[in-house]
Amino acid sequence: MRAASGGPLRRRDGGQGNIESVYASFSKILSAHGVAPESVEALYFPSVSDYRTRLEARGFEVISVKAMDRPTPIPKNETEWLAMVAAPFLDACPEGQRDSILAEVYEALDPMLRTRDGAWVAEYVRLRFNARKPA
Repeated sequence: MRAASGGPLRRRDGGQGNIESVYASFSKILSAHGVAPESVEALYFPSVSDYRTRLEARGFEVISVKAMDRPTPIPKNETEWLAMVAAPFLDACPEGQRDSILAEVYEALDPMLRTRDGAWVAEYVRLRFNARKPA
């Protein structure tokens, strides 16, 4: 988080609840395979208040922080997308079980994320913020 003194900082990042069903499915299935999901160093998606606190602690004047639901269609190869967004979980998979665990998670998520037209739509949550460093 860098901005020149008096300069603006505007960004969009993943927020609390981002791809929540993906993380929940991986956690449940890894547990069933003997892996403690809390041992996985997954991405952190902060809440609005947490992000505001972090910005202020770094000397920013926070103008606004908002969470926005942004359902996002996933490209046709859902398995590749799933492997990309959940890489920390796949890294924790027992040797030789990565593909089968990925297939289990895919099966669990398919009814949740597949729309009537056949595409997957992920539940992205974005934090949009506007802050500045006082001069």
